[in-house]
Formats: sequence, structure tokens, C-alpha cells
Amino acid sequence: MHPVEHLVAFGVLLALAAGCDVFRRRVPNPIIVALLLGGLASHVATDGWRAAAAAAAVALMIGALLVVPWSIRIIGGGDLKLVAATAAWMGPGRIGAFVLATALVGGVLAVPFLRGLRATRDELLVAAAQARVAGPGAGAPIRARRVPLAVAIALGAAAAVAMG
Repeated sequence: MHPVEHLVAFGVLLALAAGCDVFRRRVPNPIIVALLLGGLASHVATDGWRAAAAAAAVALMIGALLVVPWSIRIIGGGDLKLVAATAAWMGPGRIGAFVLATALVGGVLAVPFLRGLRATRDELLVAAAQARVAGPGAGAPIRARRVPLAVAIALGAAAAVAMG
């Protein structure tokens, strides 16, 4: 079990990652590196090198499993790295709860974005009509709608830690 002060640092880093994903649609690498190294250091400090090695193995395994969704653009590279770094905090004991909670929260967060697909379709139709009337390049660019998965990752991690 990680000490409270370690968990506070973990929570702050996850909140920063989630905020960056919501407002910038990117999770900066320094936050991810701090999460990874912090998780491994916390395992060393509390349970020793073997626990840290097991946590590193979990992080590598989760990262390897997410390469396929990343390669077909289901998730972004920052999301892949953030899940792997967060998995280092979870270790083998909490990884199942983390994955399940993150998937559930991600599904709930996806609902408004799926509803927004209709608006995106309507925006595309308007843009196409404008292009026919005014020529190519007319109208404002349409931004892609993506679920900020760092929010789901942060809430999934919080749930896994709360479950003990």
C-alpha cells in the first residue's frame, strides 16, 4: 500500500494529465514520466525492488496490449503512455480493478461524445453546402471530437485505489 503522501502526488499528477487532455487534447510527456518514475519509486520505498519490478512488468504488459488500439487510432499515444504509467502505480494487485473502472468510466464519458456525432455530421453537411456555394476552403474548420481518456484513466485509478 502506498503512503498517503505518495498517493497525493499521484492524484495531483493524474489531475494535471486530465486537465491537459480536456483543455489541450494532449498529455505532456513530463507528466507521464513523473507518473511512471513516481509509481516505481513508491513501490521501492514501500515494498522493495521486487514489487517495483512487478509493477514495471505490469506497466510494460498493459502498454504492449494497448499498441493495437493505438495503431488503429482507437486511442492516442498519450493515452497509451498514461495508462502504462498509471499501471506502474497499480502493480499486479490493483491492475484488474483499474482496468475495469477505467473502462466503465470511459464508457460513461463516451456517451456525450457519441451524441455529439450527430452534430458533427450536421456540421459536415453545412460545410459541404458552403463549399459548393463559396468554393473550397469556405467556412470554419471542423474540429474532431475525442473523448478525453485521461479523465477516465484518472477516475479509474482513483476507484482502484479506493477499492484497496
